[in-house]
Amino acid sequence: MYKILDLVFICTTLILASYLLWQFWPSKINWFGQENQSEEQSIKYAFIDKMTGLHSNNAADLGPKAVAVMIDNHPDAYPLSGLNEAKIVYEALVEGGMTRFMAIFSSAQVVAKVGPVRSARPDYFDWAAEYGMPLYFHCGGSPEALKALKIERDLVDVNEFYNGQYFWRESLRIAPHNLYISSSLWQEASLKYKPAERSWLSFLFGKNNTTTVAENFEIKYAVNFTVGWKYDKVAGVYERHFNNEKFLGDNGEVITAQTVIVVKNKVDILDEIGRRAIYNIGFGDAFIFADGKVTTGTWKKSKAEFRTRFYDEAGSELGIPPGKIWFMSVPKENEVKIF
Repeated sequence: MYKILDLVFICTTLILASYLLWQFWPSKINWFGQENQSEEQSIKYAFIDKMTGLHSNNAADLGPKAVAVMIDNHPDAYPLSGLNEAKIVYEALVEGGMTRFMAIFSSAQVVAKVGPVRSARPDYFDWAAEYGMPLYFHCGGSPEALKALKIERDLVDVNEFYNGQYFWRESLRIAPHNLYISSSLWQEASLKYKPAERSWLSFLFGKNNTTTVAENFEIKYAVNFTVGWKYDKVAGVYERHFNNEKFLGDNGEVITAQTVIVVKNKVDILDEIGRRAIYNIGFGDAFIFADGKVTTGTWKKSKAEFRTRFYDEAGSELGIPPGKIWFMSVPKENEVKIF
């Protein structure tokens, strides 16, 4: 009888001691907390966004269907809508010494307002084709662009001239700077056009070792048209400036990007209006800005639908640091001023 009681007492003591040890031992958090934290992280970041290289909890980001929207950049169109929501923004020179944007979204995104939407230019088609078979939203275009769109097989042409139901105009703004689109409208257009499934390759995401400090830089496209970027160390983003003023969206927030790619292209003037031809198939100098630093190298692109790639002096491919990407085309003779 006493032996049984002794055994019960010993077992009870061991159980109590184990509980007290678990309750007060300093490394308790390490035993259980790290496992729970890892499990939480694996659930929260189950995917990688193919467009940005960022962690995502949305399965649609694994193979997103792209939407490309031409966006006005005339000062009369400011403030603009939807640029901060875009996954990638392409910026290139058009007539008048100004630039125009092509914003790339995932069709699955929810975006209330994007624009003002402006006309097509053929130079952007080769960049858009890097995303499979995107819906390409625009309002009219240059003669060269409209001619090319009739035979273009790498884009789904959604021109407001013939598809007004997928756009709206705001009466409080003056045309042509008053045309907009939203994600609900581009999703309706997708149901109508049913763009073909076409595989496409993403950037090679990753950070580079060969970097130098570059917290501020600017590019002067023309007189009174200078684009600058300033690195915000706290937020970890570059803030966009236009003529030394912060470039704000329609919600009053500054337009930002985590990674800014600058490529130098040969640019010809086509006509008396000043329309440009940008040679974005070939190769040239490249700058990759991220984390307040820059990596220099060479861009290469051999076919319209092939991804623009970046290489160092030894010929090894450079990485694109993950994040919201801003891709700037600059005439090869223009300076990229880093300070």
